[in-house]
Amino acid sequence: MIFVKYSILLKKLIKKFFNIVYYYKHMDINKVNELLKGCSEKTIKAFINYKSNINTNESLNEVVIGLIEKNLDLKQKNIINKQGDDVLIADDLGLDSIMMMEIIMNIEEILNISIPNEELMDIKSLGDLKLYILHKSTNIKVPRRKVLEKDDIKNILPHGDPFLFLDRAELYGIFSVGTYTITGDEYFLKGHFKNEAIFPASIMIESLGQLAVLSLLCGDLGLEKKVDNTRILLATCDGVRCIKLAKPKEILNLKVNLEKIKFPLAFFTGKINSSSNNKIITVKRISLAFDFVK
Repeated sequence: MIFVKYSILLKKLIKKFFNIVYYYKHMDINKVNELLKGCSEKTIKAFINYKSNINTNESLNEVVIGLIEKNLDLKQKNIINKQGDDVLIADDLGLDSIMMMEIIMNIEEILNISIPNEELMDIKSLGDLKLYILHKSTNIKVPRRKVLEKDDIKNILPHGDPFLFLDRAELYGIFSVGTYTITGDEYFLKGHFKNEAIFPASIMIESLGQLAVLSLLCGDLGLEKKVDNTRILLATCDGVRCIKLAKPKEILNLKVNLEKIKFPLAFFTGKINSSSNNKIITVKRISLAFDFVK
């Protein structure tokens, strides 16, 4: 058994080695240097790994980040380091349409893909761009943004007032974002707390759960059957970290990412930021148990 295990590992290492040798043998060094001019050694190495089919997704993400960062100053790079995939390309980095088009054209040329202008309208954050490029580079259909207003959400979710904590949602395949405005009129705020209204962390987790349910019901997740909206339950919620208080009039910006799905379970990560982009709560894993329509 051990021999078989190490034989498989050895075959993988040999394959990676010959992929690198083949790529170095056939690549145009001058063209690579020209295309990646201004990029860091880390980006160039990631590009070679990507072309050699080594850690493909991780290498691709490094290439995309490197192609963006070569156009940024130190302050903008620090914003990416701090906010990661949540950084908004236009609002946080201040990239105008001309700069963005230059970056996109560079990505198209280096990765040999085509990005229609109309599809760029759905890309807001660095995470959006990385996910989009991943779909494009693997010839997987890029999920179109699906926008749901509160009335739509009410008709889809099994939840309803006064226990619905989503005002709006946007679904992008394996990740979804949503918003909820704390009005101050929520019935439970009268006692939480008596002298100062604080939105409960448990309700924020509930709102993330509702967004995950919506993603499971309406997102483009590649499921062959339709999920039954009356047969979805929260299984577990792990790694919750409460960072900041949320009070009335605050707008909660929610995001869930599908990590893995295998019937009858779907696993998500979740986070909530304030309207000023401060982290309020993060959840390492939200597990939903579900069933299909019979």
